[in-house]
Amino acid sequence: MTDRKKPDWAFWATVVLLSSPVLYVLSFGPAVWLAIKIENPKLIQGWFWAPLETVIANVPDQLGTPFSEYIFWWMEAAGFEPEFEIGPVFGSSADE
Repeated sequence: MTDRKKPDWAFWATVVLLSSPVLYVLSFGPAVWLAIKIENPKLIQGWFWAPLETVIANVPDQLGTPFSEYIFWWMEAAGFEPEFEIGPVFGSSADE
């Protein structure tokens, strides 16, 4: 019989703090899907995802392109077919 103690509040606080940024970034895809399905683009515009949009617009293409592909996957899952090549969603440093 082991005497392992159950995780306390500090453990769960750490789990929440470390997983929140990942869940924040991953939540943008389902939000795009929902915005397309209910035909309300205002759902993904505004203060909640503005920091993420700012970061993605200013990262190198090596980081922005995988995020763009993730977003395009959600767009296609919602039935929206983009009429352009997959690349950075919010901007590209290659155009400058």
